[in-house]
Amino acid sequence: MTFEARINFRETAGHVADHAGETYCLGSDYLSTDAYPVSRDGLTFGHEDSGGVYTTARQGSDLGSPYNADPNTAGSVRYNSGNFFDSFRLDLPHTGVFAIRIIAARPDLGFTDGYFRLYDGETLVYSVPTTLANHTVGNVTDIMGRQVHHATASASGGFNGSVYVHDFASTTLRLIATTDDYLSYVQVIEQAFRPAIKVGPPDANRNDFGGDVGYRFTPVRDIRVTHLGRPTDASACMSQDHEIMVWRDSDAAQVASCTVTPASTLLNGHYIEPCTPVTLTAGTAYRVSSSEFVGGDSWINDYAVADFDASMMSIAGRCYSVTPGSFPSAAGGAAGSGYVHQNLYETIGGAAPSSLLKMMVHHG
Repeated sequence: MTFEARINFRETAGHVADHAGETYCLGSDYLSTDAYPVSRDGLTFGHEDSGGVYTTARQGSDLGSPYNADPNTAGSVRYNSGNFFDSFRLDLPHTGVFAIRIIAARPDLGFTDGYFRLYDGETLVYSVPTTLANHTVGNVTDIMGRQVHHATASASGGFNGSVYVHDFASTTLRLIATTDDYLSYVQVIEQAFRPAIKVGPPDANRNDFGGDVGYRFTPVRDIRVTHLGRPTDASACMSQDHEIMVWRDSDAAQVASCTVTPASTLLNGHYIEPCTPVTLTAGTAYRVSSSEFVGGDSWINDYAVADFDASMMSIAGRCYSVTPGSFPSAAGGAAGSGYVHQNLYETIGGAAPSSLLKMMVHHG
């Protein structure tokens, strides 16, 4: 069975009823009520320090909070950075690849910067800002995306947002705040695929070019690619079919391809489809491109590719072609940057894909 944890944070167990598959983690004023280890609904988790971990006085619209007017953040546990060991801990069933998504309310108005940090056991693996610049009153922050751009509530009451995918070497997941922040929801899902790009989806901001666009990369190790993916705009999603193609530089040969459609599997902000499995050789230069259309689905400009897996590949810069379906010979840009930010996936297990983009509404 695929491991999945959906945890609401709030002050009292009886505040509301959780949806199917959800559980809760409690805190109260200056007391971490659910101190680690708590066993609840098949999960083991809790706060790792009893001092400085507490909930706000009902942050959320149920009290007309000045910090957040969205009812979906009616419950949140505040993490006080006065003690570095103020952290939330979740035990994983085994090592391996998991997707993590967290939602937090904005920090105190008196604080101007801060981070939530994700730890693999004792190792820091990801750090995202929770600065006031990334928060707006009436919004929540999906802080697994480095900006707040994806944090708007959807019409169904859920959230569109980014996730972070990490290959855990330990079975301990920790979240630690560096300033006073409010943790409202954590979702962790075991993954069947190891992605080359670990964060998604970024903001899409161009649809003024017709042709094939993408980026140039070189595998650091042999990569057995089984699926390809195109990121979707966080709010608009995708309405057209797009061919994704992988090319070898040395002979301009197309070595893998697939077509993603609006009906494709939506996994962590990317529409993905299988391709004929191919091994991309370490040290060999490749390019990946996708068909894009003037006035069509938006795609990402020549920006840094956020948090690609440096143990899988390096990125040399952008590429494009004005002729659809041809080798994207035009190149340039800065190392680590590229267009569209298509994803490549290795199959690593039998767990079924599970989308984190449209997460079940949280209501702690």
